[in-house]
Amino acid sequence: MLVAQARSWRSEQTEHVYAETDEYQAGKWSHARRVVIKAEVVRLGDREPRDNPRFVVTNLRQTPRFIYCARGDVENRIKELKALQIDRTSCHRFSPNQLRVLLTAAAYVLMQELRLRAADTACAKPKSGHRSASPETVEMLWKNPSRRRRPANGIRPR
Repeated sequence: MLVAQARSWRSEQTEHVYAETDEYQAGKWSHARRVVIKAEVVRLGDREPRDNPRFVVTNLRQTPRFIYCARGDVENRIKELKALQIDRTSCHRFSPNQLRVLLTAAAYVLMQELRLRAADTACAKPKSGHRSASPETVEMLWKNPSRRRRPANGIRPR
């Protein structure tokens, strides 16, 4: 934790340090186990830095960092699906709910394809003060593009 704190103090940004040990044995364990340690110092805006230590007991040979990071990425994709309201099944019949979920899934696949194709373009990088191209942002613009700019006289060209 001290290494992460020192790095964060120098860089003034969030820092992560990973370490592991094969030596840890809890009181009731029959043998020592491998423990992967993530020491993180989180810096958000003008707030005080906050320590965030994490410990994972594992039997994996490779570093589990990649596996657990991928798991977090999957959870972010689920959150995006919920932002598109894939869980909104308000009809009392199955068929309309199934169609709604299918259309939402198709819209999500389209969003992912757009995100992948625009990954290395200027569109993918948010400008300062603007949000990134998350599904809810793109959906808001797609559903009602007139919200973006409205003339002062209130007359919209069609």
